Formats: sequence, structure tokens, C-alpha cells
Amino acid sequence: MGTPEFTEAIAFCPLFQACRADDRGRIAAIAQARTHRRGDVIFGQGEPADAFYLVTEGVVRVLRTTTEGQEATLHLVRPGEIFGLAPFFLDHPYPAMAVCSTTRGATLRFPRTPFLKLLGESPDLAPRLLGGLAVKLHEFTIRFESLTGQTLPVRLARWLILDLAGEAKHGTTHELPMSKRNLAALLGATPETLSRALRRLAEEGVIRIGGKRITLLDPERLNEIAELD
Repeated sequence: MGTPEFTEAIAFCPLFQACRADDRGRIAAIAQARTHRRGDVIFGQGEPADAFYLVTEGVVRVLRTTTEGQEATLHLVRPGEIFGLAPFFLDHPYPAMAVCSTTRGATLRFPRTPFLKLLGESPDLAPRLLGGLAVKLHEFTIRFESLTGQTLPVRLARWLILDLAGEAKHGTTHELPMSKRNLAALLGATPETLSRALRRLAEEGVIRIGGKRITLLDPERLNEIAELD
């Protein structure tokens, strides 16, 4: 993966979409490609935030470890999305850890010193990035609202469509990027109630479950349950 591929990946990221083509080229020039395998820790909780990242392949799980040693998933990051940005700009340690959750994964790493130097050399770049951040915040707000204030079946269906699959397509199979216990915590449910909700979807022929793999059998019905139509 070289600079032209970096530039293409950057162009699809909402953070950089308001940037000019020459700005994206300069950003691509400082990007560092990283490849990952399932379970690889990209950065640890409490480590210095010396870079932020853009996912180009696979899924990254951002999670916190409690004092009791339990893991709490905060969100999943997919291709075209960034993570580690807030602590990067605040110069704070990473408040959570980031782990590759798929068999293969890849990211672009943007190190602190050259990126901040680039911002200093391009005064109009910062306002354009702020525009991208506003878009990202709006999307995050919509996503958060879609997973709160609704019944568990609605929250689960929306998660299956919006987070696991990206969109509902018939016959597609996806692997859960976390344990069902962590998914239950993410959806504000107990493992038992989540298992019942998944089992009900399977019994109705909406999905098929095989271990950690879920196949969407009836995306139209899933959309109805998610109240997205």
C-alpha cells in the first residue's frame, strides 16, 4: 500500500472529505500503514496518544478494562472511520484500548509530530478538519440515539444492520467481533436477554446463528424490526 492508495483511503474518511486534494496528498505522505491480526493491540489503555488511526480493512474494537478486569466495549470502528483522535488533540493518554477484532485488519497511523507540523504549515487545513469532525459528531449522535431509548429487539436489529453488517443484504454472513457478553453490555442488556432476543430472531427465520457467525436471512424483516424503513 503506497501513497496513492493512502490518498484514496483518506478521501473516503469523513474527517478529511472537506480537505482539498493537495491537502489529502500531504496527509497521505505522513501516514504509516499497519497490518493487524485478530487480537493485536493497536494501542493500550493509558498509553500516550502519540497518533490517531484510520481503519482501511477489518474491524477495530475500542474497549475499556475496569478495575475488576472486565472488558466494556465502547464502539466498533470500520473501514473509513477513525479512532484515537480526541486524546491525540487533547494530548491525553488513550482512555481505552484498541484491538483488531477480525482475522485480518489494516490501519493508517498518523503520528503526532508530523501531523501537527502539517497543521501549522497549512492554516486553512484546521477549519476543514473541523468541518469533517462536525460531520462525524453528527453521525455519532444519530448512531447513539439509534441504540438508546428503544426496546432491546429494536436496538439489536439496528446494531446488526448498522454496526455488524453496515447494511442489510440477504444471505450475507458476519462474524461477531466481540463476545456475546460484551455485546449485551454494549446494548444495555443482560447476556440472558440478548440470547433470548437472538434466539427469537433465529426462530422467526430472520437470522441464522452458528457460533459467532450470523447470517442475515430476511433483511426486509430486520429493517422492519429496526424501524429503519
